[in-house]
Amino acid sequence: MTRKEQDNIRFSNQNLLDRNQDTKAEIDALNAHCNVLGGQNKDLNVELERFVQTDEAIRATLNRRDHVIAVRERAHDEIIRSHIEVERSSPHRRL
Repeated sequence: MTRKEQDNIRFSNQNLLDRNQDTKAEIDALNAHCNVLGGQNKDLNVELERFVQTDEAIRATLNRRDHVIAVRERAHDEIIRSHIEVERSSPHRRL
């Protein structure tokens, strides 16, 4: 093997080592970024879970409120019907 061939092989080898080092650094940076994204994802999941729990609590409150309103309306309608029935069935007093 000639000196020129050895120099070319050394140069090629050094270039490959440099590229390998750059690739490793890029992998490390991507892993760090994945860790950051994983942490953000975890935080977002916690926040979303709180949002869902709050939404369910509000929905339950509104459903109870709607139920109470419906019961009140039915009771009011029953009272009106009862008064009408009493008016029909009882004799009117005239002075």
